[in-house]
Amino acid sequence: MPKLERALVKMTPASAGVPSRLISTYYDTPDLALKRRGLSLRVREQGGRFIQTVKTTNPGGIDILKRGEWEDELAEARPDPYAAQSGEHLPEGISGDLQPLFATDVTRTTFAIKPASATRIEAAIDQGEIRAAGNGGIEPISEVELELKSGEPAALYDVALQLLDVAAIRIEPRSKSERGYRLGDETAATPSVVHAAPVALDPVMTVEAALQEIGRACLTHLLHNETAALAMNPEGVHQMRVAVRRIRSAISGFKKLLPAADRRRVSGKLTWLVDILGRARNLDVFATLAPAAQTQQTLRPIDGAATPQIAHRRQETPLYDGAARQSVRPG
Repeated sequence: MPKLERALVKMTPASAGVPSRLISTYYDTPDLALKRRGLSLRVREQGGRFIQTVKTTNPGGIDILKRGEWEDELAEARPDPYAAQSGEHLPEGISGDLQPLFATDVTRTTFAIKPASATRIEAAIDQGEIRAAGNGGIEPISEVELELKSGEPAALYDVALQLLDVAAIRIEPRSKSERGYRLGDETAATPSVVHAAPVALDPVMTVEAALQEIGRACLTHLLHNETAALAMNPEGVHQMRVAVRRIRSAISGFKKLLPAADRRRVSGKLTWLVDILGRARNLDVFATLAPAAQTQQTLRPIDGAATPQIAHRRQETPLYDGAARQSVRPG
C-alpha cells in the first residue's frame, strides 16, 4: 500500500487529504428484501455527520463498474426510508423491519487527481475491516477506490494502469456491501461461479456501441469468476477460459474496426492469460481423472504419491500461487 500511496501523491496537484475514519452500518430486512432487489442501504458516520446512501448493487449486470447512488444527510445515525433523495428508491413498507446486518470501519485517505482540465478523479485508499453483526465474521479491507467525477471514462483506466505498474493489484468486482452480505451467509462461504449472461443488443445500435456492450459483458463474466478461480475452484477456471474465448471471438469479429496496434497488444495479453488458465485447467482435469484411473483394472496403477504431487503442482501454477489481495475496485 505505501507504493500505491506514493504513486497517487505524484498524480495529485495538491496535497493528499487528511486520513479520516468512516464507520458505515448496512441495513436490510430479516428476509433481505433490499438485497433481493439489488439494493444496499447504509448510514455512514464521518466527523459527526450522518449520510444515508442507497446503491444499486448490480451483482450480475453487464457493467460492473457502474452503480446507481443516492444520498441524504440525516440528523441521527438511524436509516430514514422517507429521505428525499435516497428514500424514494427503497421499497414501501420496510421502515419497521430494517435492522443492522454488518458494518465497515475504515481509515480513508483521498487524492484529487486532474489528468486533464475537464477531468476529475477521486482516488481513495481504504484500510480497515467489515464486521458481521450476527456471527462476528470479519473480513479485512485494503483497497484503492477510483471514482470518475467528470471527464472521459478512459482516464480512469489510465490511472488504474499507472497504479498497476507500481503494485500487484487486481480489480475487485464485489462492493463492500456484497462482501458484507457474504459474511453473514454460511452458504456463500465458497466463492460462487458465474456463467455468461445473454447480451442484449438493440437493432439501432452503432457497431461501436455493440462492441462496447459485448466487451463489457465478457469482462464482467471474466471478473466475476476470478475469486472462484483463485480459490482453486475448477469451474471458476473453466468459466474464465470461456470468457477469454468470447473476448477473442469479439475481437476477431470486429477486427476491422480496431486499430491494428491495439488489437495486437490486447491479443498478446489474452494469449498470456489463456496460457496461465490453460495450465491450471489441465492440472484440474488431471487431478479429477487420476483417482478414477487408479480404480480401472485395465489401466496401469498410478503411483500412490501422484495425487499429492498433482495438488502441489496445482498450487505452484501462476494462477494459484500467491495471488495479490490488494484491489482496485468500483465505487
